[in-house]
Amino acid sequence: MRSFVVAPQNVILMEKMGVFEVAKILTKRKEEVTSFEEALLRSIHWFAHSLSQFEIENEVLSLVTSLETLLTSGDDNLLDAVGYGIAYILGSNVAERQDIMDRYKEIYRQRSKTSHHGYRAVDEIDLIELRYIASKVIDFAIKHLDRWQDHGQLLNWVKERKLS
Repeated sequence: MRSFVVAPQNVILMEKMGVFEVAKILTKRKEEVTSFEEALLRSIHWFAHSLSQFEIENEVLSLVTSLETLLTSGDDNLLDAVGYGIAYILGSNVAERQDIMDRYKEIYRQRSKTSHHGYRAVDEIDLIELRYIASKVIDFAIKHLDRWQDHGQLLNWVKERKLS
């Protein structure tokens, strides 16, 4: 473990990351937290959980859960919903979006082999990419806290892009 010094440069970094915006959510009473904020907090929880894992496979499982928490609803196909979500959040054109979706699906297949069949197929590159994707999606959500109140609004935003 490393110590964390609350120095001016760290406060600036925390501000850019949206730490203080997320902290505002934590000060609300439960009934005041929106469904979008709730989904974001759960996603951050799973991202943080991933960082405490010793095995790559468990970290990947937690990162996938972090993405699923933010980008799916109860009746979604998880792979497609997350794939489209990250594609529209991270990609700026069709080719980029397709590459992002294909790469996520490849990582997800490795995760499924690990989770359902006991294979240890996940490698460090998959983990690094998935960690980057999850952090960017969380960053996107934090930056849109003032835009969406309902978790479904984010999901509809993705759906609208799929249909356009």
